Amino acid sequence: MSRNYIGNSTMDPELAFIQANLVLAGPGSLLIDPFCGTGGILLSAAYFCSHVLGVEIKWDVAKAKGKSSRVGEGLLGSDQSVKANFSQYGLNDGRYLGVILADSSKHKMWRHFGFFDAILADPPYGIRERGQKLGVIQWKRKVETEIKQMEDKKCQEVNQQKQRHRNYPEKQQYQISSVFLDLMDLGVRLLRIGGRLAFWFPVCRSEYSEKILPRSDCLRLVYNCEQPLQKNTARRLLVYEKIKYSLVSENDVLLEKAYVIDNCYSRESFREKIFKNSS
Repeated sequence: MSRNYIGNSTMDPELAFIQANLVLAGPGSLLIDPFCGTGGILLSAAYFCSHVLGVEIKWDVAKAKGKSSRVGEGLLGSDQSVKANFSQYGLNDGRYLGVILADSSKHKMWRHFGFFDAILADPPYGIRERGQKLGVIQWKRKVETEIKQMEDKKCQEVNQQKQRHRNYPEKQQYQISSVFLDLMDLGVRLLRIGGRLAFWFPVCRSEYSEKILPRSDCLRLVYNCEQPLQKNTARRLLVYEKIKYSLVSENDVLLEKAYVIDNCYSRESFREKIFKNSS
């Protein structure tokens, strides 16, 4: 069966099922994907009867607006959305809780600690999808300047321009090393004790060692599985289990942050490493 709504980087169904299985998705559990895209990983978790919630930063992806990723299909129709996919597979019986349009790096939007059973994610590596997060200050200044200029000229498109910026706020580059450390911290914040975090981590096989993997004193690595991609590249499915809560400051900031012993992406991104090795 061909899925109604699918993206360029949607996770392979078999791998999504493996990922959901490793976090112990099952009846009564609550799972979240902070980079959900078109919801491929959410579908696999819902198949195991978990309740699932997604977070997506791109307005057109979260709302299923614009062009289809399939060649020659044109604009997306009313039957092409994350919710429509759940209906297509008979999973829209309360398991799908929705998709939040938000920046998953903004951890303080979550009020409470420890209410998710698992986090599943396939963060952007910068190959087919770029890592992005909101650039709040830059966006606000840019919008205010553009709106003022148009209002001074009595432009009739002011309201349209305001709406465009509400839907597509300014983004800034999200460094790959920060993506995974933030994801680890999100796991510390949102997971219950014993809850699991599973995500795919890209590596160059020639420089791989456990020192390059993200770590947290509040999370224990339980699985580390390799999927070869090319001769010198792979991605590893990392599964962590929460073993304790972190101390928190008065400003609701984690005092036990995630870290890495050897940051292999401090100078070059995964994309740059791929092109460097192929040249």
